[in-house]
Amino acid sequence: MNGSTSQGQDVESGSSSNDVDVHALTVAITRGDREALGRLFDRYYTMMLNECRKSSGPNSMLAEDAAQEAWLRVARRPVECSSAGQLAAWLRKVAMSASIDLLRSELARRVRERAFSRTNAEAVRFLDDHDRLEEARVALTSLERDASGGALLLALRARSEVTIAQLAKSLGIGASALDSKLRRAAAQARVTLEGPQ
Repeated sequence: MNGSTSQGQDVESGSSSNDVDVHALTVAITRGDREALGRLFDRYYTMMLNECRKSSGPNSMLAEDAAQEAWLRVARRPVECSSAGQLAAWLRKVAMSASIDLLRSELARRVRERAFSRTNAEAVRFLDDHDRLEEARVALTSLERDASGGALLLALRARSEVTIAQLAKSLGIGASALDSKLRRAAAQARVTLEGPQ
């Protein structure tokens, strides 16, 4: 990173030849010149990372992520700068903005995690209830699919005002066979709705 050190010295001295170089470089970047963007990255990478470290605090991973995000912002929306001082100020602003956004995101994530940990017991109860409901739904679906198991027979018996003998006759089966199927279906429905006892 020798370029970044000499660039830093040029920024301090306010060299006019450096300003011309910076202007040409930033104009090229705004026109989509990737090589120019690479040169800017080489010159200012260390400065940007240091700015992100100042803004992000002791979390070095967060600073590196912020620096990466800052460079993505530079690449997406480059700005034409007329001097090295103007360029350095703009890059510092981008670095600080990326760091602040990342810190906000990190803090929001921590708040969500704390809120979840406080309501962990509620979350466990919710998941238990969800599992129970899903088991009942699956059992009910299998009952509905299994007409010989009696689900449809139970519905027919409940909705009609006929005796078991009359219903058995209309279905073409014996009354005792129908009664047996209805009892099994009722027992299965109780297990489904109330759980095993």
